Amino acid sequence: MRGMSLYTGSLKYCQIFKIVAPYVILSAVFATLNARLHLPPFSLFLIALMLTDGMTMTFFRNITDTGSWLEIGQSISFFCITSLLLVWSAGICTAGEYLMVDTLVFHKSTDSRKLE
Repeated sequence: MRGMSLYTGSLKYCQIFKIVAPYVILSAVFATLNARLHLPPFSLFLIALMLTDGMTMTFFRNITDTGSWLEIGQSISFFCITSLLLVWSAGICTAGEYLMVDTLVFHKSTDSRKLE
C-alpha cells in the first residue's frame, strides 16, 4: 500500500509526459522538414506509413492459430500493436502540423518575399 501512494498526483502525468514528449517533438520536426523542403503536407508521414505497413504485413503473415494459447495471443497482439501504431502515427503527425501551423505560415510568407 505504501508504494501505491507514490503513484498518485502529478507523478503519473510526469511519466505520461516522458513517453509522449518525444513523439510530439518528432511530429514538429516532420512538419518543419515538410515546410522547409517544400514538400506536400504529410509526405514524410507517408514514408513512415509505408514502413509501418511493411511491419504490419509481416506480423499478419506470422499470425498462427495453432500451438499454445500464449503463441496465438502473442502473434495476434503483435499484429494489433503494429496496426494501432498506424493510428498513433497519423494522430501525432496531425498534432505536429497543428502545433507548427503559425510558425510554418510565417516561414512560408518570408520565403515568398525572398523570391520576389
